[in-house]
Amino acid sequence: MQRVKPSLPRVRVLYLHCLARTLSRPSLPRVRVLYLHCLARTLSRPSLPRVRDLYLHCLARTLSRPSLPRVRDLYLHCLARTLSRPSLPRGRDLYLHCLARTISRPSLPRARVLYLHCLARTLFRPSLPKAKVLYLHSLDRTLSRPSLPKVRVLYLHC
Repeated sequence: MQRVKPSLPRVRVLYLHCLARTLSRPSLPRVRVLYLHCLARTLSRPSLPRVRDLYLHCLARTLSRPSLPRVRDLYLHCLARTLSRPSLPRGRDLYLHCLARTISRPSLPRARVLYLHCLARTLFRPSLPKAKVLYLHSLDRTLSRPSLPKVRVLYLHC
């Protein structure tokens, strides 16, 4: 696989902005779930640590834009449903591990707060009881890793 070029920040942000808008269309529920399912499986590959970090870093920046409230909610709603699938335990753990590392970056304070605020709102939806339990269970396991002390404090602070 080609390495992700750091010289493409604008392209990356634009891509995720358009992707987020597209995935938020009411007419695409199946596409949304399938896309996120495949994304979770792909990001869980051990051979993609740099790609994972960069993708989540850009995603966090994109989702923190004030112009994307509906997109943010819908994306996180679908992500929560996707991560709650019993067939994705490794994907779930790895995704949350990388997400925790990403949102702990000092350069992302606004994105961090906004992302966690939206995530909290998403998980409180009555239509996601299973997703809530499974997500929090995985999050608990992720944050308890000895290699993530700074992340733990920052994540829980937010």
